[in-house]
Amino acid sequence: MTGIPESALDGQLAKPQGDLWEIPFAAEDLYELRQLLAGWAAREGMMPEPADELVLSAHEIATNSVRHAGGVGMMRLWRMSDTLVCEVQDNGRIADATIGRVRPGTSAHESRGLWIANELCDLVQIRSGEGGTQVRMHKRLV
Repeated sequence: MTGIPESALDGQLAKPQGDLWEIPFAAEDLYELRQLLAGWAAREGMMPEPADELVLSAHEIATNSVRHAGGVGMMRLWRMSDTLVCEVQDNGRIADATIGRVRPGTSAHESRGLWIANELCDLVQIRSGEGGTQVRMHKRLV
C-alpha cells in the first residue's frame, strides 16, 4: 500500500497554450520522433545537454506507449516562456500513482521510463484514466 490513492492520476491536464506541434507515432516512428524533438529543442535555443535529457525522457515515454498501450501514441510539443513541454498521450492506463517516483529494481522486467523522465526533467505530470494516459514533461531552456 503506497498511501497515495489511484485517483491522484485522475482528470486531465490543462490544454496547451500557444503554438502546438502534434506528432502521431508508432513503433516504426521512434527514431524519427527523437530526431524531430532534438531539432525542435535546438531551434528553441535549448543547450545540448538538457536537450538530450528531454529527448531521452520523451523517447522512454513514447516507447512505453508502443510497448504497453496499444502500439501508438501522440506527442505534443510547445513552449511556455523559458520551458519546453513535451507530452505523450496514449490509450494505456497507469494504476500505480507512485510510478516513476521510486527507483525501479534491477529486474529486466521493471520499466524505468517514467523514473528516467522524473530524474531528467524539471517536472513530470501524469494523468491516467478511462480515456488513456497523458505524461507531460517540462524542461527549462537554461
